[in-house]
Amino acid sequence: INAVKATTEQARLLEVATASPLILSQSFFVDKEGKPICLSRDYFVGGRYELSL
Repeated sequence: INAVKATTEQARLLEVATASPLILSQSFFVDKEGKPICLSRDYFVGGRYELSL
């Protein structure tokens, strides 16, 4: 989990100003053999969500 600045495209899609702070959550999943099967990058506007780990 990292803090990043919204790109122009992300800002448009998330309806925030360009360079607004976002929370980036990255996940990487592998199968039983260790072969990668999924990479997820999720961006959140901090004031809209509550994250619990």
